[in-house]
Amino acid sequence: MNAISDLMVEPMLEWSPLTLTDVDELAELAEACAWLDDPVDRPSGDQLREDLSDPRSEPERNGVVGRDRSGAMLAAGWLLVRRDDADLPRIWLNWLIHPQARHRQIGHHLVRWLTERGCEWGLEAGVESLWLGSYVDTKLTLRRDSLIAAGFTPERWFADMHLSFDEVDPHALPDELCDGVTIVGFDPERHTEQVRIAHNLAFADLPGAKSVGRLDWERSLSGASSRPEWSFVALEDDRVVGYALSSAYQQDWDAQGWSEGWTDRIGVLPSHRGRRLGQALLRRVLISFADAGLEGAGLGVDTGGADSAEQGSAAVSLFARLGYQEADSVVLYSQRCEYHDGVLRRVEGVQ
Repeated sequence: MNAISDLMVEPMLEWSPLTLTDVDELAELAEACAWLDDPVDRPSGDQLREDLSDPRSEPERNGVVGRDRSGAMLAAGWLLVRRDDADLPRIWLNWLIHPQARHRQIGHHLVRWLTERGCEWGLEAGVESLWLGSYVDTKLTLRRDSLIAAGFTPERWFADMHLSFDEVDPHALPDELCDGVTIVGFDPERHTEQVRIAHNLAFADLPGAKSVGRLDWERSLSGASSRPEWSFVALEDDRVVGYALSSAYQQDWDAQGWSEGWTDRIGVLPSHRGRRLGQALLRRVLISFADAGLEGAGLGVDTGGADSAEQGSAAVSLFARLGYQEADSVVLYSQRCEYHDGVLRRVEGVQ
């Protein structure tokens, strides 16, 4: 199938390319899905517009919408292409199916179309290999089944953890900063590249970890949800040795029933582990959340797989000591493709 010219994803809906003019309807579809699914990630209209406006996304080529005969959007799928100076190209699958249409197996067809389009993109780009992936809440079994049917396998496991300021007073947490290290507020102009380098070093020893390139890093820190004022870095001799970067996902607050700051990334250089830097950074983060009038805090923990369970357990223990409690869990499903003389080969069992 030529995924660009042939938009027949499946026969029950009328399919057309996804465009930026569809974003408002796409946000309404996301809201309808979230009402039933209660997902960990609730994409807002601003976030969808931001993602689809990225020049690498090309929604008209890498996305589709499915409508019923009345013109109502019942399904949509799109790829987010991440290709810069780090590792092999990474393509993220995203899709939404209205609850009233899920019994039709549309999800299976749509995920297969997205997978084929992602592989087709790799052939057009002339790459030797690429990675495709998608996060799925463990409770959303239909999404999981659609990925498995398209050849995806579990790669990593994650746990979301939350802390309530009704139960924990961050100002009362012990300040155990180690000698020679200072913690300062994150300055995007001064610290962005330093923290990216520190992040890649901090996670280089984690099995299956991928380094983050400059383009994707800068994009992630410039989004509407990013909150530099709630983010901090640990410095030793003016070198970043630890960091905690936070955001505000306000579109989630009404549904979950409380406001919270979210720590997207936290890490400490291997040479500085065991000195309670992570705890000191999070203490400053939690104080900034509380002082901003928020009701709690959240973060996601990479609990790894069988090959990295020890690291994941240590991270969960650190956050639990501060008062975080485990809640939802998410699995990253992926597959890798290689090209040889223009012929695609899916790599089995490679993460």
